[in-house]
Order: sequence, then structure tokens, then C-alpha cells
Amino acid sequence: TDIIKDSKDEEPAPDPVFLARLFLFMAQELDVQQSDIDHELALSIDDELDLFKSMTGEDRVLDISKGSLFDNDAGAYMTGQRVAAWLTVMQKDDYVPSFLVTGSRIVFNEIIATDAVEDVCFFESVSLEQPVSFKKEMERFLMTLIGEKWRGAEYISCPQFETGGMETINLRLCILPGKGPEALIKPDALINRAVITDEPLKHKQASLNTLVGLIE
Repeated sequence: TDIIKDSKDEEPAPDPVFLARLFLFMAQELDVQQSDIDHELALSIDDELDLFKSMTGEDRVLDISKGSLFDNDAGAYMTGQRVAAWLTVMQKDDYVPSFLVTGSRIVFNEIIATDAVEDVCFFESVSLEQPVSFKKEMERFLMTLIGEKWRGAEYISCPQFETGGMETINLRLCILPGKGPEALIKPDALINRAVITDEPLKHKQASLNTLVGLIE
């Protein structure tokens, strides 16, 4: 019996990158379904408002704006697991970015939830129309942040954006000194049991520091 048992082929260990990609694919499908549901609800509300106006001749005022009903953060569901999966897939590439940017506040908070991350600067009401010269200045600023040893926010001079205008954004910038993005994977994330391994990374750390940005 022991001979037969030993002769059986052992099941190969699951590929962590494949599992991470599969998880992200399923999460994306869930997001698409939720988006479709939100769209149908929006159409239903429009029909209800039109019906109310045709019956009463008056516009119905919603308790809250219709836009706020569907102002959902796509990163709110299984945030830690999604971030861990993304970082796992990313760190297996030949080139790993040193600047991570998201429009999800929940994802941003998940990524920076470590004492090692520090604030760099916060830009408020930034105009989307910036001169070419400033764009080059901003690029040099970011390259300096990721390439030089971090001493603290008090030792840097942040660029001055042009503010105001028809379209504006807020930008918060944080830094993870001396480490690559793989250091942001939380050890207690559920997905880690499947995707975190002791295999050496394919790449060398591209830069000294990692930047994380939130655009809203």
C-alpha cells in the first residue's frame, strides 16, 4: 500500500500569479455586474420622475441627488484582497512601476495603511490645464522623489500647480521610503495565503522609493 501511495504523482502547487489573475478577473466581472445594476436603477428612477411629472405637472425632488445614489467606490469590496492580488501580479513583471495612482480613496487608504508610508504633499483644486514647462518640472520632482534617499517632507519643495478653472482635481502624494511596492502587501490579507510565496522576484527594484497618489 505504501509503495502504491508513494508512486502517485503529487499535485503541483498552484501558480500564485495565475490565482491572483483569476481572482482579479472574477472581481472585475462582479464590478461590471454592479455597474449594469446601477445603470438599470438610474433608468428606473428617470422613468419614475417622468411619470410623476406627467401625472402632477411638477418635478419631483429627490431626497438626495440621483448622482449620489450611484457614487460608489469600485474598490470598496474585498479591497485588501484586490490590492494584494494586483501587487502580486505586478511584482512578477520584468518592470515594476514606482508610482502607484488610484482614484479610489478606499484603495488608497488600504495601500498606505502602514507606519512606513509618509505624506509628501497635498495639492488642492489643481487645474487640468497645466503649461508644458510645469509638466516637465513635475516629472523631475517625481523622479527625484523615487530616486533619492527620503529625508522628510520638510526637506522638499513641492511644485506650484495652477489652480482653479472649469475642471480641477485634488492630488495627495505619499511615499514608501527605501522599498518597492511589494512591501505594501498586507500579511493578513486573505488572498495572501494563495499568492504570497518565497520565490525570488524576476526584477530588481527599479527605484529607491515607491510613491502612492490619490486623485479625486
